[in-house]
Amino acid sequence: MSEQNYVVGYKKPPQHTRFQKGQSGNPRGKVMGRKNYRTEFLEELSEKVTVSENGRPRKLSKQTLVIKR
Repeated sequence: MSEQNYVVGYKKPPQHTRFQKGQSGNPRGKVMGRKNYRTEFLEELSEKVTVSENGRPRKLSKQTLVIKR
């Protein structure tokens, strides 16, 4: 699209001011590598812990322990 045909108006900023070189389109957006709540929650539940069951140490996931409780 050439600048001659481009109409400046609502939600259409001038092309020369759209994005500066080296600047992201969403500078305050999501941090790269950040996990969402569900992913962190599931990872925490799947973590293994050592418990004593009938006098013997046994490794179980936190999710299994919650269900057994």
